[in-house]
Amino acid sequence: MDAADRPGGRWLGRLALGSGVGGAVVFGAMIRGGGALDPSVGAIQFTFTEAAFRRILDAWGPEGRGRFATHFAYDYVFLGCFGLFGWALGKWLAERLDRPGWLRSLLPWIMPAAAVGDAVEDLLQQSLAAAIPGSRPALAYLVAGVAATVKWTLIAVFIAFVGWAAWLVRRDRPATTTPAGR
Repeated sequence: MDAADRPGGRWLGRLALGSGVGGAVVFGAMIRGGGALDPSVGAIQFTFTEAAFRRILDAWGPEGRGRFATHFAYDYVFLGCFGLFGWALGKWLAERLDRPGWLRSLLPWIMPAAAVGDAVEDLLQQSLAAAIPGSRPALAYLVAGVAATVKWTLIAVFIAFVGWAAWLVRRDRPATTTPAGR
């Protein structure tokens, strides 16, 4: 059976492509709309205390804090795109894997789990950025940092597993022969 004819082959491939392109467009709009912040938005993701979080907000000033607040409208759409992209690509690859079974089961769910981590991080950071200093529990800052760390770890694991799964699919694909004279 041709790979495109396997169950879900065509629509999963199209869904992965469409959500990937959509995510890239939303990410570009988020970068353009938010502009460059110094320190970067990535730096605030790895703060685990109010003091570290507030240092970055203070460095941004009122304009930077406003751009940070604006970026969430894009980021919620983006996390939906990358979660859907990861599910579709993971499912598409899983259908082509003969083994290992655990990878087939796990691969489609890694990026949706990362998207959940991103949503938790975003909800907490949005709330913490709007809060009066000292009014939120220290645990909220810790959970936001842990959620971001889990998100980025899952993204790295997904990339590694996709590479491995693609190698396994290619390795296990039956060799095709070409008729003599072609």
